[in-house]
Amino acid sequence: MYRTKGLSQHHKWLLLDDLRAQQLDVWRTIILRLEARPGWFELTPKAQAELRRASGLNDLDASLRRLQGRRRRLLQKLDTSQQADVQGVLANLQVAERLVQPEENVVVAGLISQAVRDLKAIRGTIGSGKHQAARPTARLVEPRRAESLK
Repeated sequence: MYRTKGLSQHHKWLLLDDLRAQQLDVWRTIILRLEARPGWFELTPKAQAELRRASGLNDLDASLRRLQGRRRRLLQKLDTSQQADVQGVLANLQVAERLVQPEENVVVAGLISQAVRDLKAIRGTIGSGKHQAARPTARLVEPRRAESLK
């Protein structure tokens, strides 16, 4: 598990979200393997349930439910007050970036993602004495990605 002592609530939430994404990948792999078994869809619900249990899918489901609850509770505790530094603004935007559904609004998702990239670039130049913003990019969302989100 991740070490979270000393991390901001935002970064803790991002770590939980990463862990959830990793577990969802494992969950998808298990489901695909089960459904690829010859005769899977002809099995009785009881037989399917037993194979799901034996594959560890039930434990993974329970873990994902716990993670979702922890993410929800931590999200409710996040500091939404005005941020005084670039790092605080960046942390807020990184959480928002994960929460916004690109398929619901490609432009909003693109704006948030671009703002995160811009702030990371600005943060990198502040420490080096260069206070100029990074060169803006021409597109908010890559054309292929935008097409896949429609």
